Amino acid sequence: MRCLISIFLKILALMISDLAAAGVQIPLNFDAPNESGKIQIQGKNTTLVPKIQEHMEKFIASKGNQIASVIVVEVKTGKILAMAQGLKPENWGSSVNTALHNSFPAASLFKTISSAAAIELSNLNPDFEIGLRGGCSHVMPDGSWLRSTPIGKFGGISLRKAYGLSCNGYYARLAVSDLGLGVINDFAHRFGFDRPIPADFDIPVSPLNSPNPQTSSANTVGAFAAGFGLVGLTPVLSAWQMLAVANDGAPMPLRILEDSSPSMPPMPRVISEDAAKVLRNIMSQSVLRGTATAAFRNRKFSAIRPFAGGKTGTLNGKSPEGLTTWFAGMMPVGRPEVVVTAVTVAGQRWVIKGPQIASEALWIYNEVKNGRAATYAEDRDLRRRKRKS
Repeated sequence: MRCLISIFLKILALMISDLAAAGVQIPLNFDAPNESGKIQIQGKNTTLVPKIQEHMEKFIASKGNQIASVIVVEVKTGKILAMAQGLKPENWGSSVNTALHNSFPAASLFKTISSAAAIELSNLNPDFEIGLRGGCSHVMPDGSWLRSTPIGKFGGISLRKAYGLSCNGYYARLAVSDLGLGVINDFAHRFGFDRPIPADFDIPVSPLNSPNPQTSSANTVGAFAAGFGLVGLTPVLSAWQMLAVANDGAPMPLRILEDSSPSMPPMPRVISEDAAKVLRNIMSQSVLRGTATAAFRNRKFSAIRPFAGGKTGTLNGKSPEGLTTWFAGMMPVGRPEVVVTAVTVAGQRWVIKGPQIASEALWIYNEVKNGRAATYAEDRDLRRRKRKS
């Protein structure tokens, strides 16, 4: 089975390499809309929606203008509706748009890969609970997370809970006991790591530096599966991964040019339709009772909170240096219309994290969709008046 998957991945990379290499270059910074209200690249109209793009650019700037990127993609078409960033790339040492930077650490977004593998191959019931030693914060070097413990009076931990709480010990145990390094690597390749992904623009490859199976300990493999590996991730790849899950596991090219229709040879699903539905279902946990709850708690987000889902990630990165935070998800999780990925890196002081940027992006998407969107300044003034009244 693993041999067949490896052959499939090599053929897949060859099939899409021409498409991935034939696209336009994303600029370091986008121009303002032209007189026709279109944002252009190299004189070509883009799919970017000015109201969403402008709102997110100004929102990030108002929160300290950290290193940040947010991408919003329409599920049915793969059209990119927004690709906004914070601090200009040339001011923090990047030679590409922040959305294309491939040295952000994948962090706990990698747990989505491990979850997909467990659901697809192990047919894991997301609500089956186990007792867990060692807690969730760390993958303890003593391997205590590998030993079973009785489920206490407050219950054990299931895949659903572990995903929502980003429980590191649970994922380390899942990887070593049920999956194995080979399976995790296969699914990481399915989800676009270490290979080109289809789009009408050029995307740097996100590197997967997997542990050596001959020399790695159980602790190393467990930590890798939990998101502590040397895995780089572009925000664009993260959005593509969410797009595949939103489309019931079927991969789709990303589009940023209005008049392009990148074709793609028939491709097997990244995961099965049933596995994609289960994965989307557990994504709600992060927003409702997990690590993204605080970001969606504001009354402003009450209309979208019950329908949003995704995964958070937090890890210190080295390029750029600082605490990197992520949110990658979709809305509504039952029948997704839009996916979102947001990443930010804390500077001298923390101001805003990825989940807060993502919640704002889903909110403004919903406002635009329902014809309620004002300019960023008008929305800000309206909220100020409401607080005073």
